Amino acid sequence: MASTQYTYIWEGIYSCFSEVNSSSNPYNKDNDTWAEMLLESLGAAVNCINSNRPISTINTDEKSLLPFLVSVISKGKSEPVSILDFGGGIGVDFLYVRQCLGNEKIGKYYIVETENVCELGSEVFKKEPRVEFHSTVPETKVDIVFLDSSLQYIEDYRDLILKLARCRPDYFLFLRTPAGNVPTYVTAQMNVPGSVIPCRFINIQELVSFMETCGYHLEFYSFSDRPYDQANFPPEYRLGNYKTMLFNVQHKETRLDSTRPTPPKNLNESFYFKNLCALQSSQPILAQQLVESNQDDNLQVVLSRSGHAVPVLNSNPFHSLENPVIEGEAFASQNIHSLSQERVLFFGFGFGYHIFSFVAKGLSPIIVEPSIPLFKLALMHMDLTSIIPFATFFIGSQLPDIPRKTKIFWLDVATELFPNEAAEVSRKVLNEAPKTDDVEEGVYNTSYRNITCLKNPCDLAVYQMLIYLVKPTLIIEIGTCRGGSALYFADLLQTLGDDRQVHTFDIVNDIAPEALYHPNITFHPGGWKTFDPSMISPHDRVLVIEDSAHTYENSIQVLNTFAPFVTPNSYFIVEDGAAGLVRPEFNGGALRAVEEFMHSHHEYELDYTWEKFYGTGSSSCLKGFLRRKPQ
Repeated sequence: MASTQYTYIWEGIYSCFSEVNSSSNPYNKDNDTWAEMLLESLGAAVNCINSNRPISTINTDEKSLLPFLVSVISKGKSEPVSILDFGGGIGVDFLYVRQCLGNEKIGKYYIVETENVCELGSEVFKKEPRVEFHSTVPETKVDIVFLDSSLQYIEDYRDLILKLARCRPDYFLFLRTPAGNVPTYVTAQMNVPGSVIPCRFINIQELVSFMETCGYHLEFYSFSDRPYDQANFPPEYRLGNYKTMLFNVQHKETRLDSTRPTPPKNLNESFYFKNLCALQSSQPILAQQLVESNQDDNLQVVLSRSGHAVPVLNSNPFHSLENPVIEGEAFASQNIHSLSQERVLFFGFGFGYHIFSFVAKGLSPIIVEPSIPLFKLALMHMDLTSIIPFATFFIGSQLPDIPRKTKIFWLDVATELFPNEAAEVSRKVLNEAPKTDDVEEGVYNTSYRNITCLKNPCDLAVYQMLIYLVKPTLIIEIGTCRGGSALYFADLLQTLGDDRQVHTFDIVNDIAPEALYHPNITFHPGGWKTFDPSMISPHDRVLVIEDSAHTYENSIQVLNTFAPFVTPNSYFIVEDGAAGLVRPEFNGGALRAVEEFMHSHHEYELDYTWEKFYGTGSSSCLKGFLRRKPQ
């Protein structure tokens, strides 16, 4: 058979396995070549043993970590060490460990492989009771899970790790794993003659974070001295070297409870792993926070008369002790009929019985649960995977912004047990906007990503056009409010790539968590007078937006302070100029300040293109688009 010619081992960047034009799986049952290769490697190992020579493998130095780990573990155990080898071929690694350590320290050795390899291996090792071959992950306790160059060939690697974690290993040992500081992506492996194999390269932080979510901490990390040849890939997708990683089960104080929950025999029978996996996808920071949190000894779980779990805190049940499901459905039926598609917030989650029906009706609630241990308990006792993708959770002391036109539902027991948090949520509720039946009323009610964003919709459309034209590396925003506009600008900057930042200033510290912790936003709570020019680098392209007090005195100071830092052909945008015409206390406001500023700053010109883009009077930036002339 003629061999397939290829220039590089990997070709192409894909988002999923199905996009790869895979062909002729070399590991299928009918492939005699693969079986012959396995038997050949096994025969070579047996010959080494019979001639008292060490078994040689293609990565002996790294492979020695497995017998070393077995030796270390065995010193603290009265029983031999058990191993699950996922993708372990025909059992050469078992022979290698046995040669290194002898028979006493090795217990059961489970190999998970394809059906044809299992048939072949079972026949070869029929006289060795410790070795078992399985075509699926066995439901048994092991000490070590071992994966050597196999994780990358699994389409849903997270699901595999969850299944392996059900074996409750103390250690995960990954060898020759293509993980690194690259985006996670799928590529096509071309070096197996006659085959194209989908292969996943994984962002290493993504993998480490997911293992943390599952209760395992990275203890050891190294990389090979043989770099991958990926000259055919863009630089940001070149992996460099494959990795070796050892994960250990987390210490007792950082487990999800004092005994670390036993992974379920069936993922449908218990909910911890499913819920955390879903939460990791939507709110990874919260998922990590839950992993690291501790229990509350005052929390208990009791069964209602209907057999449903109900949390109890200091003798206060959060739901009905008769039938919490019926109670939740009754609560929903009383309220859902009055709701359209609108923003809803629940204070108090408990076990969520009162929320399921709202999500089922197509609503996407904001959920505030003041107790971290209580929410963690909910993940352990309830299947929340139908809620998590459609809800936004704020757990503990972190509270959301609450834009106007948000319908709030209060769980009575939560308001009683957490009165301070309930009062703080009430404080965040904004007064209703004045009824003007025009665009200004809409501006007062506008939000972005469920955060108050008091911007004219025409100006929001203009901003995204300007940002793509100017492509600023730094946006300076004076006037943060709740941070909705800063978040809008930061999200737009992220789509441009590179390290582009928003610095936002306000004298009131009421910024929403989503904006405060956004990697591209820096909040300055001391107001614009704390501005330090050193935050601007010589190569920055700067755009400035003034949307703060709107008084003449404040506006003219802001203009004079920041005007020197706007780069040529970029903009100094001043909002709400018209407010000075109708608010006497503004002393002429921003409009007066702009007109005075323009008389003495000829390096700027008024660009009416954007103010009138959607027609005269459509913008809130009256004479507000100041373009710095090219030098």
